[in-house]
Amino acid sequence: NGPGSGDAAVRQVLSRYVVESLRRNPATNTYLGGAGLDPSLRVVDGTLRDHSPSALEEEDRWLSTTARELGSIDGATLTDGVRIDRDVAVAQTRFLLRQHQIRHHQERAVDTYVGEPFRALDWQLQGLTPTGSGKRGTVDEWGLLTRRVRAIPAFLAAGQAQIEAGVKAGRVADRRALERSGIDTAEANATFFSESLPALANAEIADSADRPQMLANIREAGKNAAAAYLRFRDFIAATFFEPGSRTIKAAYAADRFALGTDEYDWSLRNNLHLDTTASKLYDESWPLVEQTQREMIELARSIGQQKNLKLPEGPASVRAVFDQLSRDSPKTDEELLSWYRETSQRLVTYGRESGLFDLPVDYRLDVLETPPSLQAVSEDASYYPAPPFKGSGVGRFYVSPTGNDQAALQSRNRAALAAIAAHEGFPGHDWYFKVLSQSYDAASAVRWLTPGAVEDSSAMWQDAMAAEG
Repeated sequence: NGPGSGDAAVRQVLSRYVVESLRRNPATNTYLGGAGLDPSLRVVDGTLRDHSPSALEEEDRWLSTTARELGSIDGATLTDGVRIDRDVAVAQTRFLLRQHQIRHHQERAVDTYVGEPFRALDWQLQGLTPTGSGKRGTVDEWGLLTRRVRAIPAFLAAGQAQIEAGVKAGRVADRRALERSGIDTAEANATFFSESLPALANAEIADSADRPQMLANIREAGKNAAAAYLRFRDFIAATFFEPGSRTIKAAYAADRFALGTDEYDWSLRNNLHLDTTASKLYDESWPLVEQTQREMIELARSIGQQKNLKLPEGPASVRAVFDQLSRDSPKTDEELLSWYRETSQRLVTYGRESGLFDLPVDYRLDVLETPPSLQAVSEDASYYPAPPFKGSGVGRFYVSPTGNDQAALQSRNRAALAAIAAHEGFPGHDWYFKVLSQSYDAASAVRWLTPGAVEDSSAMWQDAMAAEG
């Protein structure tokens, strides 16, 4: 009964829990490449999550049973690593149960309902198998993708039903999510599925006897998905906005963005196992804030001396330096993207020539414009990794356009750009995930799970500190 005697029992439960979690969360399954972990998860890439009340009720029963199974195993019989894995899984189940039963997040998760199908498709497209001559995707892969697109109307209908239930209960999304996700992103997704996806399929599906039918299937599925997105947009507009305008109805105009102290404190305890509170963290943060402010002022004055700038005293000097640096900014979105690509290449070259990293000869970092369907949730730059469990595919470093807005372009000046490129690209997320994917199985698969959705949704409860460090 000593440490280690209960490890096998915990690992069995965790293995079942991870596979079932990925089965119930198809976007997460595609994101991680679940088929590389368990072949039975391959078919999940042809589905979308079931957000219906009956499905969530059944899921909650499964989560509660899993938590009881794990909690019944004496922690004294576990080695440290397995005990932590067990505690992580229990925290995840508690979080999801609270999301469903206390926070009722499913009744206001507009960003999830609009964004999740596109995210799932985007990761799926990333992982298509090269088939020669610039073509990608096997017949089986395109078949799964088409099945997923066909699932979108039912997915959005379930989301609409949940939102309608939330309206009746007085639980609605924040006005910003309603407009940005419920209207803007829904429209962008309609365009993607009706126009962009069929064009992409036409360009990438290789010639074969199956090609004409495959393209026809995608066009039909995309047309139906687009229509469903427009219906969802119209529902959001009619329910929450004044007729023919972007003015939110008075009943829904209140600020609903804040989580609230009680929920924040609960999350600190459950998600991070921290014995503290929001109030205590706020009080303890001020010495750090003040120290950071002093360091920023000192740095601003140092830059001012280098550039012979006449600066005001105090915090105003920081603003003055920012204003000066913003003058060296791209003039167009095209130039912005080219600057990111040039900066990223310089970082890769430096990493290779300095010997800081053992970079393979074929290492590359793709820097692409953010697709319209993601721009509402990615205002600047972001990174989407290749699925680590599959060990194939290429991550994408996305840069969002500004619409050639000069004020926005000034905020993305040359001085700010390098740090973002290093964080999102190399040696940040892109290199980090490439290294991590080579040894993903060194840690329990449970530590890769992100309950809720992945990055498209406020249901996401935390990123791994190692991934954002």
